[in-house]
Amino acid sequence: QQSFFDERGQLVKEMRVTGIQVMSGKLFPQTWTMTRADAADQYTVLHYHRVAFGRTLRDDFFSLAKLSSPKQ
Repeated sequence: QQSFFDERGQLVKEMRVTGIQVMSGKLFPQTWTMTRADAADQYTVLHYHRVAFGRTLRDDFFSLAKLSSPKQ
């Protein structure tokens, strides 16, 4: 579990990981859940079926242009 705090030190979110298993040769949590501290019924779940480590990405992969228009 990882807790996230705002600049005043107030808890804002918590992340929990479960289903830790070997994926692509490394231990990796299969499910990640991020929950708001002020609304436990509001959360985001990421469920990984497979992952790849050590892949090369182009320098512009995380550019502002790509983030604002990902279908480029």
